[in-house]
Amino acid sequence: MERLAVQAFLDSLRDTETRQALTLARSSKLVDVLARALEFEAAKQSCRGQAKVRKMEDGVEEGTCNEAEIRRVVEDMRRFLDKRPIQCLNCGAIVNLKEASPKKNSTSRISSTPANSVFVDGLIDGKERLLLLDTGATKTIIRPDIVGTTANITPTNWRLHTVTGDPATIRGETNVTIVIGNVSFEHRALVAEIDEELILGMDVMNTKGFELDFKNRVLKINGEEIVLHRKTEETIRVALAEDAAEPDRSEMILDARLDGNPCDGNIMVFEPRSHDGEVARGIAVRKALLLTEKTVPVRIMNLNHHPVNLRKGIVLGYCSSVSSIIRKLHTQENSVRKITGELENLLSSSSRSLRIYGKMV
Repeated sequence: MERLAVQAFLDSLRDTETRQALTLARSSKLVDVLARALEFEAAKQSCRGQAKVRKMEDGVEEGTCNEAEIRRVVEDMRRFLDKRPIQCLNCGAIVNLKEASPKKNSTSRISSTPANSVFVDGLIDGKERLLLLDTGATKTIIRPDIVGTTANITPTNWRLHTVTGDPATIRGETNVTIVIGNVSFEHRALVAEIDEELILGMDVMNTKGFELDFKNRVLKINGEEIVLHRKTEETIRVALAEDAAEPDRSEMILDARLDGNPCDGNIMVFEPRSHDGEVARGIAVRKALLLTEKTVPVRIMNLNHHPVNLRKGIVLGYCSSVSSIIRKLHTQENSVRKITGELENLLSSSSRSLRIYGKMV
């Protein structure tokens, strides 16, 4: 047992020299090992040499050399940071230290929107706007130029901060009318200097029952599905995938491909080219809703009395994003009852002038 205690003590020593000296002493009792350890430590402290001075300079005040060296290192770091862009670990945006630093008489703005942010189309006070959905925002924020000069902006106790921790300028609060799909509501929003036209925060999403489906890229609200999209949605060309020969006076469904990189599974509106002659003389292309995939079906009709050859790659039309999809069918029971009542009244008034045998017939 005593040997185990001695070995445990030796293993716990961090100083290699002390451990080696005690191991060579070959003491079998823990008390002897502790005594030798204290003796060796005291001898080592008394025999410690003086520190060696490598360089000495005359005429230099204490602290001056160190301060100059620190200033030089700081300047080198600043020059390095100015040349190399710094990327935010949360959103991936490039941070400019000069723009992020506070300046006098300047307006602080919320940081730039990440590239993968989602937007919905809507109306603000009757005008079409692009609304940013931000689940990290507690309050809804609107830009001052979107509100207008005639809006009633009142002071607020809310405070905003950018991702760098700097305070953002808030002008106050105001009421705005927001329309998303078939839902219209009035909401009190903060007025602040932001990059987007309006940021929809969790205050609106919770009160209006927003359901975000990022997998299918839709926002579900009041039985309607609003399509989510990025800030810039470009129009996609639809071209014929293979050469095709269409008989006279016939209609065919041909495969077409989408130029670009649209996300698979999105619903888009296919608009044919404005004039039939742009595809081929006497060729009509149908408008349709398409589910974006590698190849999409397009309905083409040949109105000529002769066959027509269509070349591969010919542009049939263009695809654009769908703003909303109405899934819910609203039944108007009151209107049906009203029509039924009007028909009964019409039948009653028409039969008043008929004779008895006419009514029986």
